[in-house]
Amino acid sequence: MSRRSVLVVTSITAVLVIALAFLVVTAAHAGSATLAGQPWTLTKLVVDGQEHALSSSYPITLSFESQDSSVSGSAGCNAYGASYTIVGNQLTFGSMRSTLAFCENDDIMVREFAYLDALGRVESYHLDGDTLTLQGDNGQVLMTFQFTAST
Repeated sequence: MSRRSVLVVTSITAVLVIALAFLVVTAAHAGSATLAGQPWTLTKLVVDGQEHALSSSYPITLSFESQDSSVSGSAGCNAYGASYTIVGNQLTFGSMRSTLAFCENDDIMVREFAYLDALGRVESYHLDGDTLTLQGDNGQVLMTFQFTAST
């Protein structure tokens, strides 16, 4: 093989390796960036095998902040927050803190307590487009969220 052919093959190989490395790094960052920086609205809540009815008048929301690994949102009546840790698709939340406003409707309070309890049981997550699923023990679906477009 001539010296020129070796140089051409080496150059092409180097360009392909750099392009592949760029794609891998971009894909890794895209996966973590899509979870954070977007508001999510709860569309399904299952606790102890029982699905809870949700209210469009009192939506439950979740937002991840990657800079300080914190979550915040509305549990329906009260605001809440916590830290979070992600390793692969494993997700855990730290101690929850919440405001203590009195909610006039008992159903809202029951749903709020169930939601905050379910967050404490989360072990993993799955992100598929605009849908975020939080799972507990043995992959049991606890919650499903939908991406909420900013207005």
